[in-house]
Amino acid sequence: MRGDDRQAPGIRAQIVVAPAGGRDHGVADPGRSVALPSTRGTGRGNGAVRDRVLIRYVIFDLDGTLVDSCGICVSILSAMIADRGSDHAIDPVGARQYMSQGGRDMVAALLGPACVDPDADLLDFRARYARHVTPADSLFPGVAECLKRLHDMGLKLAICSNKPQMLCDKVLADTGLAPYFRVVVGGRPACCPSPRRIC
Repeated sequence: MRGDDRQAPGIRAQIVVAPAGGRDHGVADPGRSVALPSTRGTGRGNGAVRDRVLIRYVIFDLDGTLVDSCGICVSILSAMIADRGSDHAIDPVGARQYMSQGGRDMVAALLGPACVDPDADLLDFRARYARHVTPADSLFPGVAECLKRLHDMGLKLAICSNKPQMLCDKVLADTGLAPYFRVVVGGRPACCPSPRRIC
């Protein structure tokens, strides 16, 4: 899958620092919070005054936000289909709509007629995923630079994903992002609401 086919995340925030005294000097102090200008104005005077929102923590999703995992999923599922002797083909573009539907539903939908048992197929898929190295170029453009900047500014970063914990940790290690995150919370069976499964 070509890099220009990927949908980049919409991170557009302008980041500035609000030091003591209220004057911006353009230098990030790791001991202080980061102030992001909001779009709301006060309406006083000739121009709107922009409020500031102090941010100390930033929580990211993983798949579809930092990592474009669609190509990896399609590759693994295509190998599963081939191993079963099916001629079913996965459309890489159409596969994107299933990336946010949870592992079980995604596997069942993309395997199509090659799906034997959704739960067993999900276990097979995850076992193969655990053996698959996630390349650094799976990151959306600008992600590594963005995370480094936020980390260097002293913000505490975390991951919250429905991807299984072990796979979250592996993907972050494979792509070199692990050192940026203080907390990584992945999907765990005990955390899934009943009856709807999300992981």
